[in-house]
Amino acid sequence: MPVNYSQATINARLNDVIAQIGGTGNLVIRDALNNVLVSIPLSPGVGSVSSGVLGFTTPVTGIAVLGGVPTQAAITSGSSTIISGLTVSSGVGSDIVLAPSPIVAGQAVTLSLGSIIGR
Repeated sequence: MPVNYSQATINARLNDVIAQIGGTGNLVIRDALNNVLVSIPLSPGVGSVSSGVLGFTTPVTGIAVLGGVPTQAAITSGSSTIISGLTVSSGVGSDIVLAPSPIVAGQAVTLSLGSIIGR
Protein backbone atom coordinates (compact mmCIF):
# COMPACT_ATOMS: atom_id res chain seq x y z
CA MET A 1 0.00 0.00 0.00
CA PRO A 2 1.44 3.43 -0.93
CA VAL A 3 2.34 5.99 1.69
CA ASN A 4 0.13 9.09 1.63
CA TYR A 5 1.29 12.42 3.02
CA SER A 6 -0.98 15.23 4.15
CA GLN A 7 -1.12 18.39 2.02
CA ALA A 8 0.70 20.30 4.76
CA THR A 9 3.53 17.72 4.79
CA ILE A 10 3.85 17.78 0.99
CA ASN A 11 4.00 21.58 1.02
CA ALA A 12 6.63 21.53 3.78
CA ARG A 13 8.77 19.07 1.81
CA LEU A 14 8.57 21.25 -1.31
CA ASN A 15 9.45 24.36 0.71
CA ASP A 16 12.49 22.44 1.98
CA VAL A 17 13.50 21.83 -1.66
CA ILE A 18 13.34 25.60 -2.27
CA ALA A 19 15.48 26.20 0.83
CA GLN A 20 18.06 23.63 -0.31
CA ILE A 21 18.29 25.17 -3.78
CA GLY A 22 18.78 28.60 -2.23
CA GLY A 23 19.91 31.55 -4.33
CA THR A 24 22.39 29.68 -6.52
CA GLY A 25 20.17 27.09 -8.18
CA ASN A 26 20.59 25.86 -11.75
CA LEU A 27 18.74 23.52 -14.06
CA VAL A 28 21.62 21.57 -15.64
CA ILE A 29 20.82 19.74 -18.88
CA ARG A 30 23.20 16.99 -20.03
CA ASP A 31 23.60 14.55 -22.90
CA ALA A 32 23.81 10.75 -22.66
CA LEU A 33 27.58 10.96 -21.99
CA ASN A 34 26.93 13.29 -19.02
CA ASN A 35 28.34 16.36 -20.82
CA VAL A 36 26.76 19.64 -19.70
CA LEU A 37 24.92 21.19 -22.65
CA VAL A 38 23.40 24.13 -20.79
CA SER A 39 23.06 25.39 -17.24
CA ILE A 40 19.99 27.59 -16.72
CA PRO A 41 20.20 29.81 -13.61
CA LEU A 42 17.00 29.61 -11.58
CA SER A 43 15.45 32.79 -10.23
CA PRO A 44 16.38 33.68 -6.65
CA GLY A 45 13.81 32.04 -4.41
CA VAL A 46 13.18 29.50 -7.20
CA GLY A 47 9.38 29.69 -7.02
CA SER A 48 6.46 29.14 -4.70
CA VAL A 49 4.47 26.23 -3.27
CA SER A 50 0.71 25.90 -3.39
CA SER A 51 -1.55 22.86 -3.07
CA GLY A 52 1.33 20.40 -3.25
CA VAL A 53 2.98 21.91 -6.32
CA LEU A 54 6.24 23.88 -6.51
CA GLY A 55 5.87 26.30 -9.40
CA PHE A 56 9.15 27.68 -10.73
CA THR A 57 9.51 31.40 -11.39
CA THR A 58 9.85 31.65 -15.16
CA PRO A 59 11.04 32.48 -17.75
CA VAL A 60 14.74 31.87 -17.10
CA THR A 61 17.35 31.42 -19.83
CA GLY A 62 20.81 29.92 -20.20
CA ILE A 63 23.19 29.82 -23.17
CA ALA A 64 24.25 26.37 -24.40
CA VAL A 65 27.97 25.74 -23.95
CA LEU A 66 27.93 22.54 -26.01
CA GLY A 67 25.73 21.14 -28.74
CA GLY A 68 24.07 17.75 -28.46
CA VAL A 69 20.94 15.75 -27.75
CA PRO A 70 19.68 16.36 -24.21
CA THR A 71 18.72 13.22 -22.28
CA GLN A 72 18.99 14.04 -18.59
CA ALA A 73 18.85 16.93 -16.16
CA ALA A 74 19.41 17.85 -12.55
CA ILE A 75 18.74 20.79 -10.27
CA THR A 76 21.85 21.93 -8.47
CA SER A 77 22.84 24.50 -5.89
CA GLY A 78 26.49 25.43 -6.07
CA SER A 79 28.32 22.10 -6.21
CA SER A 80 25.45 20.13 -4.60
CA THR A 81 22.87 18.18 -6.58
CA ILE A 82 19.42 18.71 -5.09
CA ILE A 83 17.31 16.76 -7.63
CA SER A 84 18.72 14.25 -10.12
CA GLY A 85 17.45 11.63 -12.54
CA LEU A 86 15.22 13.97 -14.54
CA THR A 87 14.63 12.76 -18.09
CA VAL A 88 14.72 15.12 -21.09
CA SER A 89 13.28 14.64 -24.57
CA SER A 90 11.40 16.53 -27.25
CA GLY A 91 8.21 14.55 -26.64
CA VAL A 92 5.63 13.74 -24.01
CA GLY A 93 6.57 11.26 -21.31
CA SER A 94 9.75 12.83 -20.02
CA ASP A 95 10.24 15.03 -16.96
CA ILE A 96 11.43 17.90 -19.16
CA VAL A 97 10.07 18.47 -22.65
CA LEU A 98 12.60 20.43 -24.67
CA ALA A 99 12.05 21.66 -28.19
CA PRO A 100 13.79 22.05 -30.49
CA SER A 101 16.26 19.23 -30.04
CA PRO A 102 19.20 18.84 -30.45
CA ILE A 103 20.65 21.83 -28.65
CA VAL A 104 23.14 23.93 -30.62
CA ALA A 105 26.17 25.51 -28.90
CA GLY A 106 25.53 29.21 -28.33
CA GLN A 107 21.75 28.74 -28.46
CA ALA A 108 19.57 30.39 -25.82
CA VAL A 109 17.59 27.75 -23.92
CA THR A 110 14.62 29.04 -21.91
CA LEU A 111 12.65 27.36 -19.13
CA SER A 112 9.22 28.82 -19.85
CA LEU A 113 7.17 26.72 -17.44
CA GLY A 114 8.19 24.32 -14.68
CA SER A 115 6.81 22.62 -11.62
CA ILE A 116 7.42 19.77 -9.22
CA ILE A 117 4.36 17.89 -8.04
CA GLY A 118 4.76 16.72 -4.46
CA ARG A 119 3.77 13.22 -3.48
